[in-house]
Amino acid sequence: MEGKLPEIYWYLFWVGFVLISFGGMTFGGILAHRARLKELDILRSYAEKGIEPPPAVVEALAGPNRQHKAAATAEGRQAGVSAGVHLGQFVGQLFAAGLTGGVAWWAAEGRAPEWLFYGAVIVTIACVAGALARLVAVIATREK
Repeated sequence: MEGKLPEIYWYLFWVGFVLISFGGMTFGGILAHRARLKELDILRSYAEKGIEPPPAVVEALAGPNRQHKAAATAEGRQAGVSAGVHLGQFVGQLFAAGLTGGVAWWAAEGRAPEWLFYGAVIVTIACVAGALARLVAVIATREK
């Protein structure tokens, strides 16, 4: 075994990489969702009292990203911003599809367990579907 890692370590690396990546994205989504729920609770409290929230509260809830989006919309650039974001996500999805497709190809040659092949094929199909959805979003959000 001079200098070579056992094959199980490579399996563990790739499985860990996928789990950490998807886990990080899921955790980020959960945190964003909780932040939006807190914003809604603040606005709901003003709505229950029947009063308009002060402008300072509205600006604080809007945050810098939403203010940037509002400014871009006012200038008529929103479609370009969205298309750029979707294009970046398309490239990421395409990269992930190629990576998992390569793992599936490697597993199809009989060098890996059968479950890894099927798992990689499923993830590759999901990534290709996501890439196609992003490509459609890029086309749909073009500046008219």
